[in-house]
Amino acid sequence: MKRLEFLTILAVALLLASGISWTQELVVLPGGVLGQNDKAEVTGDFVRVRTGPSLEYRILTKVNRGTPVTILERDDNLVTIQGMQNYWYRIRLDKSGIEGWMFGHYLGKKEALAKTEKIEVPPIQEPIPFEKDVSFGPELPRLDMIGSIDEPQSLVTSGDLDGNGVPEIIFLGAEERTRSRELTGYEVVTSGNEKSSYHEAYRMEARITDVSSIEVFTGDWLDFPLIVVNGKTFSHIYTLDHKRSALRFLYKTDSPLLSLGSLDGKSSYLIYLKKNRVPENDGTATYFIHAATFETDRGRFSIHERISYAYPLPVKKLVTYDLNGDGSAEIICEVGGQNYGGGIVVLGLGENGLARIVNSGFITYKDEQFVQMWGAKVNDHPRLVLYTTDPEGGNEAGTSFGFLTAKLNSSDLHAERFYAVNKLLDDVNNRRKALVLNTGEHGLPFLVMDYNEDKVRYEVQRPVYQ
Repeated sequence: MKRLEFLTILAVALLLASGISWTQELVVLPGGVLGQNDKAEVTGDFVRVRTGPSLEYRILTKVNRGTPVTILERDDNLVTIQGMQNYWYRIRLDKSGIEGWMFGHYLGKKEALAKTEKIEVPPIQEPIPFEKDVSFGPELPRLDMIGSIDEPQSLVTSGDLDGNGVPEIIFLGAEERTRSRELTGYEVVTSGNEKSSYHEAYRMEARITDVSSIEVFTGDWLDFPLIVVNGKTFSHIYTLDHKRSALRFLYKTDSPLLSLGSLDGKSSYLIYLKKNRVPENDGTATYFIHAATFETDRGRFSIHERISYAYPLPVKKLVTYDLNGDGSAEIICEVGGQNYGGGIVVLGLGENGLARIVNSGFITYKDEQFVQMWGAKVNDHPRLVLYTTDPEGGNEAGTSFGFLTAKLNSSDLHAERFYAVNKLLDDVNNRRKALVLNTGEHGLPFLVMDYNEDKVRYEVQRPVYQ
């Protein structure tokens, strides 16, 4: 009893010393509140040191458990990151002298750590940062073969490009042939429990070079389907010319990523990036995110009102999707340094332009960026879906690879459930592609496609979770 009273008095004293008002909600932090010039140690591995007090700032370095640091100052805001509540601290690494910001959940006073170890107080367990359904744990799903498509290895996407109400699996040839590639769309003929077959809906030559990804956009806010082709330097927008059976060019910009959406539920918006002329210290490129209304009157593409987000971000991927179901799309960006990934920033349309809604971090294998990222309906609810590793597996070599769904709350992007597909070290993972088909069906609307080099074809499979 005396020991409990002592710990309670110590917690209150720390709160008083930090200047927290009694009118605020009483919060007892696991490592206590650290003060200026306090000596502390890092309590986790691969903990990031950033240039500022949020996940939006770039990474200076990463340190491991036991690294000694000196506290320089504490940010005023008590924040919650993946269920962990604490302050950001500006710290100095005692050995290297590097100064930066670290989230307080991974810091503890040296004296406090020594006392905890001496009196054998059990260590505080970190909360699991997502709600994981045990039925979707380490067990791998059954992959039902539902069909095959004879196509060479290509860039693959999906969408109703021909506008007939049936989404296609779309291939863009990986190899250039006289400054052009072949674009082919396949529609399913039969479905259900029987093996599906696919027929060729269209095939055409596309005069496209420098391609890194393609995506098809449809919706009530568009007059006709549009296809976005992203490259290393430039991105293009095309539409399908049915009479000539060819892609017709509409727009080009010097942005490595483009996305389309209705940010206000009415107008069509083009979302693009403008490179910041001043790179980060480690060479990481940052971009200003811009949005502009556009029209496609009589097949002409015209840009109108432009707005932007005031702060440059190291954008890796860009998705536009209505995550909260209010009829207006959000802009979802994966951000990270030159050699790192794992952060997500969500922007929305505010009264004064683009404003940040959420800034969140996610675990990825060896801090690499996510392989793929989509907005999609899962069990009839809008979700952000990442094709990545099991968050519980972290950096373990034998962890599972699959779909991680996340929902947008009022102030957080909450990782909800992980659907395993295969083990990370499976050889098939190097050739496997995931494809979303927004057909409105219940469950996880994804297909898994494996390329068979010997037969020069894609095997289309549906993951079945028991």
